[in-house]
Amino acid sequence: MAKHQKLFITGAAGMVGSGLRRHLKDRYDFRLLFHRTIPETEPDDEIVVSDVANFENMVEACDGVDAIAHLGIAITQRGYPRTRYNQMIMETNIQGTYNIFEAARINKVPVVIFASTNHVTGFYERENVYTTPDMPVRPDSIYGVSKAYGEALGRHYHEQYGISVYCIRIANYPDTEEVNRDYPPGENRWLSARDSAELTACCIEAPRPQFGIFYGVQRQRARRLGTAGSRRPFAVTDVAKLGGGYADSTPDAKPTAEALLAAARPGAPSARLVIISGPPGVGKTAVARALLSLQPNTFLIDKDQTAGGFILTAATQRGDPPASAYGTPHYWQKLRPLEYAGPLTTACSNLVGTRQILLVGGFGPELGENDLWPSLGKKIAPTTLRVLHLDPPPLETWRARMAGRGSRCDSPYFENLAQALGALPIWSGATCIDTDAPLYSVVQRTINTLS
Repeated sequence: MAKHQKLFITGAAGMVGSGLRRHLKDRYDFRLLFHRTIPETEPDDEIVVSDVANFENMVEACDGVDAIAHLGIAITQRGYPRTRYNQMIMETNIQGTYNIFEAARINKVPVVIFASTNHVTGFYERENVYTTPDMPVRPDSIYGVSKAYGEALGRHYHEQYGISVYCIRIANYPDTEEVNRDYPPGENRWLSARDSAELTACCIEAPRPQFGIFYGVQRQRARRLGTAGSRRPFAVTDVAKLGGGYADSTPDAKPTAEALLAAARPGAPSARLVIISGPPGVGKTAVARALLSLQPNTFLIDKDQTAGGFILTAATQRGDPPASAYGTPHYWQKLRPLEYAGPLTTACSNLVGTRQILLVGGFGPELGENDLWPSLGKKIAPTTLRVLHLDPPPLETWRARMAGRGSRCDSPYFENLAQALGALPIWSGATCIDTDAPLYSVVQRTINTLS
């Protein structure tokens, strides 16, 4: 049995800490920091009782751990004098946070997850300004100031010492799995305990070293909190319904290649367009979404998410069943050019500043059009074009991934599909990435390719 990584959680008796303990207990071994309140714990949990402001104790507590989730904050009761509470913040949130990062450095702990807050940008929210992590901080309280300090300190320890640091700005967190009360209009910025734990695990397992600031927000009635570059595709389509008829069709790449060149427009000199191509089920979208979490100023456009519903609707209107929607001459000559040119148009319109646009799509036979990609690079210049192809894993691994997303994978259909896709040529200028590995390895290979 593989040994679990050891996660040190400060503020482990609090709501966020309790949620992590509940949802991650089967994935990590715990070392838990408690101050005064010591709740019921698991027999194998390691317990530390101390004030996070005690430097020597924190250095000792961080010895031998693989990751730190720093959740500990100053807590007071309603009606407590504001001046005294602010002093507590200075002692716990300022001194304590320094202690944790310095203890991580001394003990060579590779990753720290820092619980920040939306109060770091609270004055934007008071003005109903849509806020992203790349905007200057505008803390609305001394508490918000202390968390802004923690984010800045985390960036320093990342850039100076190579520690991976992830700052999660948490808003409404009641330690529940469903919204537990009615929030005033525009004030529901809720995060479930389960998704908070999953977000923490993603940070622990992510390729290293990285730095990131994210809003831990699951539901918003009035969207005020966002990410530095969209972390979501434009629309949602059930990808399991896509691709019907493709394996038995006769590909015609020319109409789509012409449409792509007609849609291309020049972008900014420091921007970059990254095509993430490959057959279905190899993890294109999963890799792209991971890159969003790890690379700043990145924007995702997923062709299947933006155009898949259009293809199925058009097929229905023509009387074609979904099982053959992608196999007709009408699709190859009329619909596919729109399916791919539309997302490229959106991508080109967003090639500004230093932005990186990830355009995800199969690009099957078009990827073998050797004249297309150099011509596309010239059309979007001075923006840089990179073309990546995610190669499929061995057949049975590939079949299992297709089954996992609900796509058809029975025999001999899947074998025929794999053969048809495997026969398509790939432009020699594309970088091929092996996907016969865990997702984090594929993501790291992609990051290395783009570096």
